[in-house]
Amino acid sequence: MQEYSDELLFYARESMKPDDYNRLLVTMESDDKLSLDVHKQFLGSIVAKIQKVLSVPKLKDQVISKSIAATNGDITKVKDIQITLDVLNTLKKSKDPTQKKNAEMLLRYYNQIKSHKKDYMKAYAIMKRGSTYEATMANLLYNGYILSVQALIAGTSVTLSKIHDPKSKNPYIESSVLRTVEQSLKQFEDGTVRKAVNALSKGMKNMNEAVEVAALVIVGGIMAFITLCLSIRIFVYYFYYTRMQLADYFEQQSHFLNIHKSEVKRNSEITAREKDSVLSAQKAWADRFMRLSEMIQDDEIAAAKKTSSVVKKDNKEVIQTPTNVINQPNTGMDFF
Repeated sequence: MQEYSDELLFYARESMKPDDYNRLLVTMESDDKLSLDVHKQFLGSIVAKIQKVLSVPKLKDQVISKSIAATNGDITKVKDIQITLDVLNTLKKSKDPTQKKNAEMLLRYYNQIKSHKKDYMKAYAIMKRGSTYEATMANLLYNGYILSVQALIAGTSVTLSKIHDPKSKNPYIESSVLRTVEQSLKQFEDGTVRKAVNALSKGMKNMNEAVEVAALVIVGGIMAFITLCLSIRIFVYYFYYTRMQLADYFEQQSHFLNIHKSEVKRNSEITAREKDSVLSAQKAWADRFMRLSEMIQDDEIAAAKKTSSVVKKDNKEVIQTPTNVINQPNTGMDFF
């Protein structure tokens, strides 16, 4: 099978000795069933890592927003999401090219999440009535929806925090949640999310049965799950190590909008008393916005550092050398 996932090979290179990695490549080229077995083993390892965090109710509550979970896959029903959209539409007009680029990317991300409403509703339904395997995978996909919405909101506040300190050169601001949002956006746009949901809805009741039916199609579905799971895993770790709550993000965004409105009013033809009142209100809003921006920026840096460290360590463990699978003879063309 030629179309095995780049993600599998990347983590295999990080985790395996050179000889084992070369034998794995031979196995993947030699036999479709063995290739499927390797993908199954890899997917199982990733899911186990994520489930370990989400299986503890207290930890799950720390990572997954219940208010977003209750929207049944419809991002338009998220409370106060309009604040985020108003902020992004304002930032889209920014003269700062980085802020403008981030705002445009985040708006595309919102529209992609919105356009996948039916897919997430399908995953939610399977989560409630499917087999154990189906329910586990559907739950993971639906959690991916929740985490994507949280990332959209967090990414907006991280972009705003740069307004507070526009000269900041801290690399973690650009390299954590915004970078992961960019990668997640690509998975929406290239069809990975839809492919994963479709594979699930076609009846992947368990991994063993998958071997027997439509191997090529099912492997495509498994690869989509692997790609999604890797992003979900990073989001899980990121929000696990983030102290900020959605209310804090929305409050910061609301402060920004009020400052912006005050700025508009200040430039209008108003009386001196009205001008003083606007300036006083603007200063109060600005002070609160700056304090919350500092908190969010500090939290973003700490969470990004910790996530990077944990994921790097996790990558060494996510795929174990599958000696029971890769110790197979090459059935392809001999060189001699």
